[in-house]
Amino acid sequence: MLVNFSVKNYKSYKDEANFTMRKAPRIRDLSYSLLKEKIKSKNFEVLSSSVLYGPNASGKSNILDAMNTLKHIILRGSIKNAPPIAGTPNAQSNLELIPFIFGAENPINFKIEFIYNNFHYLYELSINVGEFLSSSQFREIEYEKLDINFVNIFERERNNLKRLSILKDYKDDFIDDIDTDKIKSMFNETLVEDSIFLTNGFKNISKKFSQDIIKWFESDLIIIPKLEGTFSLPIFEDKKVYIDTFVNNIAKQSGISGSDIAYIKDESSKTVTVSLIQKDKDSSKGTFIPVNVVESYGTARIIQLMPIILSVLQNGSVLAVDELDGALHPMLMMNIISIFHNDEININNAQLIFNTHNPIYLNNSIFRRDEIKFVEKDLNTHSSVLYALSDFGTKGENSVRNTTDYIKNYFMNKYGAILDIDYTDIFKDAMRGVINEKSK
Repeated sequence: MLVNFSVKNYKSYKDEANFTMRKAPRIRDLSYSLLKEKIKSKNFEVLSSSVLYGPNASGKSNILDAMNTLKHIILRGSIKNAPPIAGTPNAQSNLELIPFIFGAENPINFKIEFIYNNFHYLYELSINVGEFLSSSQFREIEYEKLDINFVNIFERERNNLKRLSILKDYKDDFIDDIDTDKIKSMFNETLVEDSIFLTNGFKNISKKFSQDIIKWFESDLIIIPKLEGTFSLPIFEDKKVYIDTFVNNIAKQSGISGSDIAYIKDESSKTVTVSLIQKDKDSSKGTFIPVNVVESYGTARIIQLMPIILSVLQNGSVLAVDELDGALHPMLMMNIISIFHNDEININNAQLIFNTHNPIYLNNSIFRRDEIKFVEKDLNTHSSVLYALSDFGTKGENSVRNTTDYIKNYFMNKYGAILDIDYTDIFKDAMRGVINEKSK
């Protein structure tokens, strides 16, 4: 369960952007969409969904990209440039372009807070990757910190491990004598400026917690900058053709009738194709036709997306998708959102995060005010700013209540994160030569 994520000096974000899934204080909208956890004596009320609005080039995608970058830094175990991790979709291929373009002399800061297997984790990472577009800049980790259940486990400044401790209630899950100068000195001698201690040295201190943290980032934080090419494929070792009941039920509900959906394995290329089985009238045989050949882009996207959502719900994962609703009918999207808000289905505290340009979700019966977030870019500083609808409060001239017409106010520019764009004069200038030529 994602509780909070923040980033600073990354791409379009010069100042810290805080993307929180915590329930905003004094907000009582749609209580059924809240996820509740208790860690030690602390109660958490966390949002099950969040939607991001803002004009093109405002920085919406950069929030998801920042999460994705942190994820792949941790899975790599370093901030070196390296090829994408094999078998990992949408892996960051390099880290060349991530600093804020006008602040590359400053470090990039990440902070993530999440709950997994009844433990609360807070991880911070500050890195220096050099100037914008630099290919040879010396890279180093400036700061790294991990808290588990509100106890600081380690704190690192560059190549100095300042602190190392254990959870006393779970001391059997750590090595013995972790606080001795000898142990700390040993790790200080092996620290490397561009290697993550969390996924390197820490695994020698606590195998259990290291594995759990890596598993959450690897399997339960699912970030899809582009949905195309990403499938949640079933495992069918002994079969060439696999027909999934769930996918076929989804297909029929979506209007695909008369054909089964099948996963076809090509042994030679080791690939799997999602296909329709077109049955022969005169025999029991059928022809396999790839879904994207015979169905629309939107229909193929449904077949592609729904198994991912099922897996997320089954595992209680976080699903963050850039423009999730592309080519999908609004009613279908409403249903997906309602499934994440349904306490009888979302029993494992799964979460859905997406950005969009469709104002239809700016509705107090669909999303809470703290679930609706906006991004806008200051055209003078080129820096993006992230804020929630709930930040406007309930009193004063710019207040927002849960009875407010969110769509109307958004298009009246009361919330920002919208641009009044008119390309007319630009096209007139571009067409002037053509018009003059025709008038001769």
